[in-house]
Amino acid sequence: MSTGVLYIDGASHGNPGPSACAFALLAESGGEVSHGAWYLGDATNNIAAYMALIWGMQNALASGFTAVDVRCDSQLVALQMGGALKVKTADLVPLYRKASDLAGRFESFSITRIRRAENHALNELACEALDERSHSGSYAVPLDAGQDTLFQVRDEAESPGESVFSPDASFLYKGGYYELTIKSRFEQITPTGDPVTWSVEARVSSEELDAQGRVISLGTMQQMLADVIDGLDGADLSRQEPFDALPATMEHLARVVFWRLDPALPPRVQLDEVGIWSSAIGAKIVYRP
Repeated sequence: MSTGVLYIDGASHGNPGPSACAFALLAESGGEVSHGAWYLGDATNNIAAYMALIWGMQNALASGFTAVDVRCDSQLVALQMGGALKVKTADLVPLYRKASDLAGRFESFSITRIRRAENHALNELACEALDERSHSGSYAVPLDAGQDTLFQVRDEAESPGESVFSPDASFLYKGGYYELTIKSRFEQITPTGDPVTWSVEARVSSEELDAQGRVISLGTMQQMLADVIDGLDGADLSRQEPFDALPATMEHLARVVFWRLDPALPPRVQLDEVGIWSSAIGAKIVYRP
């Protein structure tokens, strides 16, 4: 079984607005097989990401791969293609069906969500195609121009006369993502016996809301952050892992809080950064992976 590693990305200015998609197909050894970027016209980020997935898988099949391992920074696409999230937006249904059909042609299909920072180069490629309203790359299969009917942002259902979006609710389907910042405090006693209080901020984001229309329950998020902080004894921090081997600086505290908080979050919520603020010195440190 020959496995291709497929990186995909979609970009949209305005969401919906002018958009483009890009892919990079690698062999398991890490060598590039093909790549491409294509201007799509008006679409959302999610539509552009699906188009990148479809185009990338078409190139993987044309290149003879019998298995594909997809890497993307779109949480929605990763969850929907992984079967963890239903496709509810009418504009994404035909794209999801097309992508699922292509995925079924491989002996093995997997998709993994990566952080935006890991997909920076591909995002730049997509943005370049978007800005220049063009396409580029060394691909085996060009993007099918006939697919533009799949991703036009529309106001009616596939069945004539059946309304999908009401004028008052159409804003719910314009893509984008949500951010939430939670704050707490960490108090510690320094080796000299002086008390120090730092403000701890955790910022999370999500493309999907829960059943109550929230990124995450505010109380739940606050409790998660409090549990992480409570697990650090500020009165004797230097005797606890990993601070028995690391200086108890704002930088190290931000990193430790991040990696202890991140596994507690639900899959659809991404922890973007943890910041530590000291009012005593008027400075803030931010850790991002």
